[in-house]
Amino acid sequence: MIQSSFTPENTDDLEFRVEKFGYNQYQIYDETNSVKGILRIATIPYRILKAKKTANGKPQFFMQSVSVVSFVNKGEYGKPNPSPLTPDEQETPESVDVTDKLDVLTEPYNIYITINTKPYYAIREKSSIIKAEIFLHRFDYYGNPMFNIEVNSAISYAFDKGPSQ
Repeated sequence: MIQSSFTPENTDDLEFRVEKFGYNQYQIYDETNSVKGILRIATIPYRILKAKKTANGKPQFFMQSVSVVSFVNKGEYGKPNPSPLTPDEQETPESVDVTDKLDVLTEPYNIYITINTKPYYAIREKSSIIKAEIFLHRFDYYGNPMFNIEVNSAISYAFDKGPSQ
């Protein structure tokens, strides 16, 4: 949910560099649907915004990002089906919730340092899967199962000494 303080008139677009980055990794084992492997998620920011004014006077940040998902298949492969989903399939895909079949291997904090602010900020971002579904009878070009993933991100900050030279 975007808070009301994040309007174009009340935000600064921050330049940043990557200080620390890692993929979230989850082991999945779902014997019923013959799925076994490691699910990898990366939330990659392309924009970090800071509210100019806030109700409590403390900095507030908003991150626009994309998520990249990969799967290391250690189980069965299906018949490759690289054709895109039809509009009907996109609206009502046949899927199974496998969220409770995920074991967390890593969920690191990623850190981004602002470079056009004073004070400088170290912005920490951590993403977690809140829902994972497997599309039934849908496989990618290599025969790997296809997933629908919902991710939640938490952002915190600390003051930083600034970009290293």
